[in-house]
Amino acid sequence: MTEVILGQLRFIVFMMCGGMALMLGYDGLRLLRWLFPHSKFWVAVQDLLYWCIMSVPAFALFFYLHDGQIRWYGLSALLGGIVLYEFGISSPIRRALSKRLDQVRYRIRRGIVRFFRFLRKSCERLVSGVRKIVFPNDEKSEKENNEDSSVS
Repeated sequence: MTEVILGQLRFIVFMMCGGMALMLGYDGLRLLRWLFPHSKFWVAVQDLLYWCIMSVPAFALFFYLHDGQIRWYGLSALLGGIVLYEFGISSPIRRALSKRLDQVRYRIRRGIVRFFRFLRKSCERLVSGVRKIVFPNDEKSEKENNEDSSVS
């Protein structure tokens, strides 16, 4: 009898830890959204994909710990782990990190903007260089067209 009760308690603890692990992964997704803001549409798509993908490990917990039988107390423990993580651990950590990482976020965004500006300028130079090689007479015809238009 004691083995059965211990097995059920172990199942509940593992399910709570599984819920906390799901929310830890979601915090990683939140961190990415905080660093790189998205529109509401993309946030909804990311949420849908995340929770669909995370349903697989949640079911795997049920499968390995309870022979695939989904029990109400297992779902309750999973949701309890989510709630405990969200209000117990996640909120204070996110508040503290957001205060400390604001400068980092600003630097990352500034670096990304600089990188894409550099990339755009490099591509423009590359395209103009290729045009000069492929169409060498293009500049002469442009100059002639400009001279003809100024004479008229």
